[in-house]
Amino acid sequence: MAWSIQSLSRTDVPRVVRFAHPFLFWLKLALAMATIVFCGVKVMILDRGHLAADVPVGMAHVSVLDPVHQSTDVELPLFCEGSKIELHQKKSPCVVWDQDDMRSATVSGVNTATVVMSVTDRIDMRTDKFSWAPGAESHHRVAHAEDFRLRIEHMYQSPRFSQEWFEANPEGTVENNPWCGTHTSLLGFLVDHQSNILHRFSGEGPDVLSLSQLLEAAGHDADIDDNVRDRGLVLFVSIAYNNRPLPHSRGSVEWLTLSTLMPSENEVFYTYRVRVLPGATHSLTSLNYINETSRHVQTRHSVQASFVHTGEIFYMSTSLLVVTLSAAITLLQFSDMIVVATANHLLSKRWGSELLVWNPGKVN
Repeated sequence: MAWSIQSLSRTDVPRVVRFAHPFLFWLKLALAMATIVFCGVKVMILDRGHLAADVPVGMAHVSVLDPVHQSTDVELPLFCEGSKIELHQKKSPCVVWDQDDMRSATVSGVNTATVVMSVTDRIDMRTDKFSWAPGAESHHRVAHAEDFRLRIEHMYQSPRFSQEWFEANPEGTVENNPWCGTHTSLLGFLVDHQSNILHRFSGEGPDVLSLSQLLEAAGHDADIDDNVRDRGLVLFVSIAYNNRPLPHSRGSVEWLTLSTLMPSENEVFYTYRVRVLPGATHSLTSLNYINETSRHVQTRHSVQASFVHTGEIFYMSTSLLVVTLSAAITLLQFSDMIVVATANHLLSKRWGSELLVWNPGKVN
């Protein structure tokens, strides 16, 4: 077989035939719209196919603060003996605590804090070398316990993105790493179970939340639930870091001026969400030996708030964007193939060529 430059450079141009039929038009339009909706809405907006994602890790230090009001400025709650308002229900003995009382009786620190709601005391007497006889119990509730505040200081880090940043910036530090942050540099929100904003944090100092605010966010009211005061409660508090509101988010979170398609490391915000652990109670028991034959047993029923860190951090990946756009172009080409196949094998056989208006394309 003889080869030549002319034969190798020759290109066969197929004859172009243009069909004009309403069904073909609507079929091509429907396939194109389906491709745009699938790639634009499903892949890019809902599935975030063009975004790289990472789950942040974090740590919170929590401590208990005094209520805003002073104990001498407020009256005893309605459920306390000595309250000026008479109720038909039975009242309980109450004690008034300050910040030092609360801190000495609770456990607070990394990712956890407790607020005592009531105290049960008893004196046990030794009966023999190995046994104790429990004495009569006295139960007191802590007045205005729900008004005690939690001071929350927290930070986050994106393991994947921060590592990539350090590899690209060997001389960089944690302070100037855009994928690390603290509560003082971020916008934050406390939301309820319907994503309605209850409180906003502007990053000026530590986050301060009262126990009543946490109970409100969890849909619980300590003022009307005696079980919370007498048995305790466990709250599951999540701090979710994100730089892109979810498409199905509800409430006032949607007004954030964040780009949904091109999130930035400078737009990270966090959200507190509170849930009650069903059926769980919390109490702490301490022993104080008075002498060899007697001991003081104190059980403190409290609300425990356990903090966990979650969320999802995004940034636009050029490689993933190219893959997504390439897939969209491929689907559009495939839809054209479906239209051509339909014209060749379905329309011409079913309705006949007389229903099709065709014009040969110009071939030079």
